[in-house]
Amino acid sequence: MSAHVVQNYTFNRVTKTVTFNDYRTVYLAGIKLITNVTTGTIIFQFNDGTKNGTVSGNVVTLDYNTTSMSNTDQLMIIYEEPSIHSDSQTWIGLLAKIWQTVKTPPWTVYTGAGPQVRVLVDTSSGIGTINTLTSLTQLAGLDARWALWNQWGAEYKLGIRSKIQ
Repeated sequence: MSAHVVQNYTFNRVTKTVTFNDYRTVYLAGIKLITNVTTGTIIFQFNDGTKNGTVSGNVVTLDYNTTSMSNTDQLMIIYEEPSIHSDSQTWIGLLAKIWQTVKTPPWTVYTGAGPQVRVLVDTSSGIGTINTLTSLTQLAGLDARWALWNQWGAEYKLGIRSKIQ
């Protein structure tokens, strides 16, 4: 995110604090510059060790001595909020992959008649392939609920799980 000027703040010259009223937490690394525009004085600069400070919650305590200033002096505060871009992009990418797999599951075959479930059959049971299956009685000893669960597990390991980075 780009830096912006903070408009809603409270300045206390005696305690040398600036409170960012629109924030619960302020990150020291995000504070780039605080200038007292009324006096033309830089009172915080991120790359100047003599014009730095500390943060507690949304309150910045300045190292600079501001006791000669006024609480009503106008400040220009340049602040850059921490970026969540990389984290959000990771989540968006993961959700897109999940959606694509749900939308077009790898265990379905799309034919002219629409989507059909692809069934994997263990060839050690004497059935050979799905093409040679001519009657459901050949599957009499197979509980379909377990077959679908096992198939789903195998497809999960080879499908969506292998695509998650």
